[in-house]
Amino acid sequence: MSDSAGMRYTLRPATEEDRAFVRALHERCFQEVVVRQFGAWDAEMQKQLFDKKWDPARYQIIVYRGADVGVLSEEQRRDHIFLAEIEIDPRVQNQGLGTQILADLFERARALKLPLRLQVLQKSRAVALYERVGFRCYGKTEKHFLMEKGGEGGEERK
Repeated sequence: MSDSAGMRYTLRPATEEDRAFVRALHERCFQEVVVRQFGAWDAEMQKQLFDKKWDPARYQIIVYRGADVGVLSEEQRRDHIFLAEIEIDPRVQNQGLGTQILADLFERARALKLPLRLQVLQKSRAVALYERVGFRCYGKTEKHFLMEKGGEGGEERK
């Protein structure tokens, strides 16, 4: 998969052997926002939350420049595609990789005539990325913004 600038990445199915990588990635990606939003990072609680949700069948590993750099989880639902999780190692963020992955997901959703939806912690820096690439907030929970691109609340803007 690539963009016009030649950004290439691949996705491979996660395996049980990826557990330690994905757990460490989760900590690198979420510790800052969890502290900002909730006031502290409880390592044991985060480990328990991770272990509870970990199922390698739900994830794909993002491979960029020959290295595992992230994780992606998406679900095709009846009326939308749900981006359950995207985490990219902070060491390779701000290079266009996340933007490209989102564009590819949106193209697939558009081909299926479905909106692409996600939820994001309200104090996450990722909110700005999602807005920049055309997602619009259509609701919120106590902790998250609910965002969509390609549906009534988030039509693509040209």
